[in-house]
Amino acid sequence: TGSNFTHLFALAAPSGVALEAGFDPDSAQVLASLSSGAVALVSLGRFYADGDMARVEVFGTHDHVLLEFLKPEDGERAQLEALRRQASAFAEFTTGGACQGATVYDAIAALEAAATATAQTSAT
Repeated sequence: TGSNFTHLFALAAPSGVALEAGFDPDSAQVLASLSSGAVALVSLGRFYADGDMARVEVFGTHDHVLLEFLKPEDGERAQLEALRRQASAFAEFTTGGACQGATVYDAIAALEAAATATAQTSAT
């Protein structure tokens, strides 16, 4: 969206399959306000019986878009292909090639958002 997170509120739910491990979150939801004035909801879950799945859904004033980019039937193949591409890009970078994909700045932004959500969740 080109916007930054300004406020985050996160909640996590424990896993029913790993109760002996203590609080081991199975899912988490984050409600966020963005610097543009928009609001975002991020929902993550670790255990999905049908296999790995990932999608993005965007609701706007004039339209709605759903993008499913990882379906359960393609999960293992997609994960292995992603690992192959990451290893190849890393090998290229270590020999003087251009950095591909996410940068260290992307990682810092993700960690800052996670730290903010964690701090706000701990405070509630």
